[in-house]
Amino acid sequence: MIILFWTLMGFYIIKSGIKQINHWRKIEKLACNYPYLERMKKMYETTYYDNLKHNGQNGQANQFEPNFENGLIEKVRYFVMRLQFIHPIYLPSLSE
Repeated sequence: MIILFWTLMGFYIIKSGIKQINHWRKIEKLACNYPYLERMKKMYETTYYDNLKHNGQNGQANQFEPNFENGLIEKVRYFVMRLQFIHPIYLPSLSE
């Protein structure tokens, strides 16, 4: 019975790992698509500045919460993670 449990647990872990790999592959394709990245950047800037302007008119400039497209935050987090992994930006200077 215990062997069956661990076998099923192993299959579940493998299946969820494959699902995550396929998800990252889709986002990685987007990371290499520079026109898409430009559109996403413009959409982010537009959303950010529109919400900032709207909240500033109501006197709530410090309570900023953007309304993003579903999945945009997840993609941005992946791009930042990719940037830090492939090209580390948090390294100490060489003189230290």
